[in-house]
Amino acid sequence: MALCDLLMNLNERPKRVERVSKRQMNDMDFAMWMTRDVGVAVVPMSSFYSDPSLGEGSVRFAYPKKLETLRIAGERLLAMRS
Repeated sequence: MALCDLLMNLNERPKRVERVSKRQMNDMDFAMWMTRDVGVAVVPMSSFYSDPSLGEGSVRFAYPKKLETLRIAGERLLAMRS
């Protein structure tokens, strides 16, 4: 499933977040996992460089959203701690 397809389904609240070691995935895999399983979209930094290795291992959060959307994203991120 493409990242843009996952972004279209962000209104669905994830049921359970499976813990995954960051060593098991690159930044694109992590972005896909965050969007699909956590319900919070991030952008893999490797997509910003002509040499993707320069952004490898980092993701970007963007905040041009309604306060309610940010509150829901914050709740989802906090739920990952438990």
